[in-house]
Amino acid sequence: MRLVRSLYLNIFTFNILFIAIGFQSFASNPKVELHWNICDHSSESTIIQKLNFKLSKSSLRTVEYIDIPIELNFLQNGISVRIRKENDSWESTLKIKQPLNFNIDNNYILNSKEDSKCEYDKIGDIKVLNCSYSSQENKNNYPLNIYEALNEEQMRILKLKLPYFNNFDLLRGTGQIRQENFSLVYDKDNSFDLEITRLDQNSPDENLIQLSLKTSNDKSEQTYLKWLNYLKRANIQLCSTQKSKTQIILENYLSP
Repeated sequence: MRLVRSLYLNIFTFNILFIAIGFQSFASNPKVELHWNICDHSSESTIIQKLNFKLSKSSLRTVEYIDIPIELNFLQNGISVRIRKENDSWESTLKIKQPLNFNIDNNYILNSKEDSKCEYDKIGDIKVLNCSYSSQENKNNYPLNIYEALNEEQMRILKLKLPYFNNFDLLRGTGQIRQENFSLVYDKDNSFDLEITRLDQNSPDENLIQLSLKTSNDKSEQTYLKWLNYLKRANIQLCSTQKSKTQIILENYLSP
């Protein structure tokens, strides 16, 4: 009996240790989301066909970003505030860019109470570490300003990042911008998102088309080059200048 109890205790201890190590590994080695901006004015179906990916599902939503017009103070300080609405629910996300050597395991964002994560974003030659904090889905009226968009904890984090910022009344939103998202599958190990942001509903040439893939940090560079070459062989025309989606949207709507 003592042997059985000892065995169960050892198994329990090992499971706890495994979970703890796994959590620490996940926090210390965040995923990398690879991005490619596509300047191909073909229809989305033509692009998917050229990619030779299988369409898994599609969805429609709107996004809105908040910043100070012209100056784009948030963007200049590595901050973005986004409201995303799908069907009758919306959620807000506060994202803060951090140094690449930032201590992910012990920071004021991951210690928050709600949905938070740190993740690398790589587009072109630029790789940044972003920590984001999202609110819960909300079915109340759509927010009209930053006070309604961000909850108390998000505002606390924002003020920790910008302690001397007091121009909240100058903040403006881009308005709701239509986005279409297509989940694509190449094989069981490679699933992509093709996101089309309608910067101008009347001009397809003004669409922001971005292809994304999540991968592990240690394989990010070789994975990026692998799929970059794949896109070239598929005759997918990439934009000559690769910028973040947030920067492109804010510059189009708030700093034209």
